[in-house]
Amino acid sequence: MSKDVLDKLDALLNKHKNAAGDDAPAAAWMPVLTEVVKRGASPVEAAAPAPAPSPTAEPMAPTEVAPPALAVPEPMAAPEPAAPPAFDADEVAEQILSLLEPRLNQLLTREISDTVRKSLDQTISELLAQLDAHVRNTVQESIRERIAGPPAGHIDS
Repeated sequence: MSKDVLDKLDALLNKHKNAAGDDAPAAAWMPVLTEVVKRGASPVEAAAPAPAPSPTAEPMAPTEVAPPALAVPEPMAAPEPAAPPAFDADEVAEQILSLLEPRLNQLLTREISDTVRKSLDQTISELLAQLDAHVRNTVQESIRERIAGPPAGHIDS
């Protein structure tokens, strides 16, 4: 990284440090792990220091100070499992078919057109062969008739 970028990052970090030199802002909206947070209190209220006890005229006898009780969260009730959504097989089948329909149409059209094209090519080839044979026979017969001459009893006028 260039020095210019590092200087900008340092300036940004220094801008957000509080007066004590901590890395977190003084009035952070989220408590850190070392702060005690009371259940139901907002993070701002929890961050505020507790009021100092008022001085009393009587000196108090030294007493043992009990360690602060840790706030034990109340056990949460397990969420009830949600009922599975109603399953309608016909509706699911329709949705699947509607998604597959364009692709199926494309595949079927291609397959049918290939089959029809092959069948048509084969049929035309057979018809051309038959037509060729028929035309050959007709031409040969016409030539034989011309060579043989006019039929007997036929008079040209």
